[in-house]
Amino acid sequence: MLRGLDFRGTGDKAEQLIIKVADREPVSGEITLYLDEAADGDAERRQQQLRDGFRQLRAAGVLEDISVRTWQESDVASCYEEFVDAVGKEELTPHFRSLAGGNAIDVPCAAVAIRRDGDLAGLYPRSDGDDEQTPVDCLQALCAGDAVDPL
Repeated sequence: MLRGLDFRGTGDKAEQLIIKVADREPVSGEITLYLDEAADGDAERRQQQLRDGFRQLRAAGVLEDISVRTWQESDVASCYEEFVDAVGKEELTPHFRSLAGGNAIDVPCAAVAIRRDGDLAGLYPRSDGDDEQTPVDCLQALCAGDAVDPL
């Protein structure tokens, strides 16, 4: 049974390999990868790494449901409100910032939201003091067979 990914090499030369992990259940819930379509350079490369990694996890049967959306096609205000209700503004700073006196929101180049039964169960990026969780951390945890951090 194919149930995970591993990485051989480092940096841009890293090769993703589907690996076999016994008795690994697929990650339950809906995973949404949000991307900023205006990203370029390093941010655009990270976005592509995330797209490719999540696509391979789905192909390997690790994920059941993944959707990719741009922030530009999403209701950012509703997403931000959902995220604040779940983790508080402090954990979203500096990844999400209020602009124009609170009338606009600066969003990260990529974010991952995990929802179970309609409720937010995981969110990347977020910060809890000195501990920062990024979308790449989420991908790496899923690749390694680790549980993604619940809220």
